[in-house]
Amino acid sequence: MENIENLKERFIAFFRQDRLLALAAMLLPVLFGGFFVFDTSTHRKIIYLFEALTITLLVRDRREVIAAIQEQKTFWVLLLAFLTYMTASVLWSMTDEHGRMFGKAKLLLLIALPMLASFYIFRKVPDVARWSVVSLGAVAAVTALYLLSAGDYYNKDVFVRLHGFGRAENPVQAGFLYALAFLATLSLKTQGRKELAIKLLVLTVCAATMVVANSRGALLALMATLSMYGLLKLNLSLKKMAMVGILAIVVLGSVLWVVLGQVEDTTFFQRADTGRFEVWQQGWGIFQDAPLLGHGLASKFHYTFTLPQNGMEATVGHPHSLYLSTLIQGGVIGLSLFLALFGYALWKSYLLHKTRNISWPLLFMVCGGVFGIFDFGGYVINLSTEWLAFWWPATLSAALINRGIPTGK
Repeated sequence: MENIENLKERFIAFFRQDRLLALAAMLLPVLFGGFFVFDTSTHRKIIYLFEALTITLLVRDRREVIAAIQEQKTFWVLLLAFLTYMTASVLWSMTDEHGRMFGKAKLLLLIALPMLASFYIFRKVPDVARWSVVSLGAVAAVTALYLLSAGDYYNKDVFVRLHGFGRAENPVQAGFLYALAFLATLSLKTQGRKELAIKLLVLTVCAATMVVANSRGALLALMATLSMYGLLKLNLSLKKMAMVGILAIVVLGSVLWVVLGQVEDTTFFQRADTGRFEVWQQGWGIFQDAPLLGHGLASKFHYTFTLPQNGMEATVGHPHSLYLSTLIQGGVIGLSLFLALFGYALWKSYLLHKTRNISWPLLFMVCGGVFGIFDFGGYVINLSTEWLAFWWPATLSAALINRGIPTGK
């Protein structure tokens, strides 16, 4: 964390030096914090503004941009291979809706362009990465304090799940976004007691908001990520890491069980698997109809399941699993390309953690990867939570891993 006056002075100097780069860079912290306050339409308008500014920036600095891409050629080849294949799959998608086909096909540009711009900005101004995660944690803390104080979540007889603002409008998204805010804050270094106190406050309110959101997938993903992070800090052998990791999950899970058990009906256990197994079985059957190429990114399926609370049927539009969704959309080829990109980006983020002590990209991707077992409809999507879970942390890792510029973390 950094003194506000120092931050202000550095930004003014940065703005005077290159106004176009500064204006584009300013929007990244707005986009990160905006997940907690902006609705989908407003949020995407900001990313379109970001794209408009950065097109000019990328054209202006094209020689430097090309040199930067060549330095991280493997990352960009894997990224473009995955995105190109998935958007090309629109051609064999099972749909006659031309608007939907166009909307899916343009995702190649809508994801690749912002990631290229972010990649270049992170390289030119590494401090923007820290400003972005500070913004994420700060806005999360403010909204969490309001939600916890204004909501009626403390009735012992009836548990009301938290619904947030912006992209955290439903309990599942709220749980995952506040988990990322927790991890972002945890990764920041502090100086002095005042900053430490602020950090502990943010961690506390984010954790409390997660519990009240009552998203089991998000809680499990956070526990798994924290266990991994602790093990990395201890520098243990692989065998000891596995033992300590299992122990940590058991202990944290037991504490959570006891806490939530104080409320008579949290639906934490009563809602069983919320139809996940039914949906996954249907999804697996759909995948088997086109196992190699998949059904295409623009194909649309409906999955029905039975609500455990009342026995009524409900329908969802995706199989609630990142990996199964990718299989259905892109087949074995699509999933293989994704896993290659994900594995490479994860390795880069691990190296960034080890060599530069920048941990949040690794934490975000691990948390998203675990959460993706139980949710997400695929990572090839316009600006959404998935960008925080993968696209931005992967891009930052590629941008900074070979750079000698200090980040001022």
